[in-house]
Amino acid sequence: MLLRMFNANVGVRLFDTFISCEGSFPELMVCIFIAVVEKYAKKLMTMRFEELMGFLQNLPTRNWEVSDLEMAIAEAYCYQAIFSDNV
Repeated sequence: MLLRMFNANVGVRLFDTFISCEGSFPELMVCIFIAVVEKYAKKLMTMRFEELMGFLQNLPTRNWEVSDLEMAIAEAYCYQAIFSDNV
């Protein structure tokens, strides 16, 4: 599934992030998804429900570079720190 959504280098970088997250995988995965969706927020706000669901099921991340993913990961860690129950 990762290789369908991202090119190989980006997919490996994301997989590496998930492996190294030390037990907080579910929270980090949700936060990364939030960061990715936030990147497309303006576009999503203009879509009708059917378009929105199709877009979310086939996000245009195939041409992302590792730097694009790293920005989403950094934002995800920020969200995780903000919304963590351990604060």
